[in-house]
Amino acid sequence: MSSLLAAEEKKTTNLSLQVDEDLFVDQTETDLYEAVQLLPNSGGQDEPAILSAMQGLASLSGPIDRFFDAVVVNADEDTVRSNRLALLAAVRAKMLAIADFSQLEG
Repeated sequence: MSSLLAAEEKKTTNLSLQVDEDLFVDQTETDLYEAVQLLPNSGGQDEPAILSAMQGLASLSGPIDRFFDAVVVNADEDTVRSNRLALLAAVRAKMLAIADFSQLEG
């Protein structure tokens, strides 16, 4: 997901975070969007908040896998393509608000 977004960001600096639910074509888009909306806005500072945030991130595994199995992100229709990229950018932004896993070594 990150490499797909990075490639798109090299092409344009205007990768939107605005997702339009009306442009969803497949149920997996809705499912992923709803799963992202349930995530906390940060990882929190105490152990219960951190645990909750990590469980939330773990719960994204299924919706993300189903999304990539069901749809082609780079759809022919520009609006659908842009909306799918925005959805993935929103997933990444929410994940980074909780934890930046790129900082882990190994």
